[in-house]
Amino acid sequence: MPLNLKRIPYFPTGNSAYVQEKEHLQDCLYFVAARASRHSVADWTDGNFIELSEDIQNETGIVIHRNTLKRLFGKVQAGAETRPQKDTRNALARYAGFEDWGQFVAQNELRKLEIVRIESESETSKPEISQGKTEEEGNPNPNYRGDSTSNWMVGIVMLLIMVGAFYFWKKKSVSNSKTVYPTSQSLQIEIPVQIS
Repeated sequence: MPLNLKRIPYFPTGNSAYVQEKEHLQDCLYFVAARASRHSVADWTDGNFIELSEDIQNETGIVIHRNTLKRLFGKVQAGAETRPQKDTRNALARYAGFEDWGQFVAQNELRKLEIVRIESESETSKPEISQGKTEEEGNPNPNYRGDSTSNWMVGIVMLLIMVGAFYFWKKKSVSNSKTVYPTSQSLQIEIPVQIS
């Protein structure tokens, strides 16, 4: 009786542990891609996967074939989803800068908890935005203040423009008043008239 060597999924679909494992793998692949390249994985060619395979082997001593990397990064479709072997996960984690897969998963969980904590803190610290208009001039912005700093700044700038314009106008009118134009009195010169 021949053995059926078909790969089967490590966890049944819909299992939260399976989903978490996939998320950890995707996060690890993100770190691997960030270290390996400066451009999007969507633009990677076969050569990029060959280089990555060689880099991982040089750093960790574990060979991950380029086709395995393509499958993990979603460039090649596989039949059923499978969990990468332990050595493959360890090599990816080490290339990403961690001691092994276990340390990566632990650090990744802490990172996710920190992100959730920061997001929940920012949600609780957000000011409530009322749906109706505020009392002051019907402004829909609940943070509107009639005496806000920006209003003062606009007023000061406008005042400076007006003072500058007045000074320029005054200076020009003073300089124009110093101009001496000939008058009929200053032009009274005796011109000898010769009558012949």
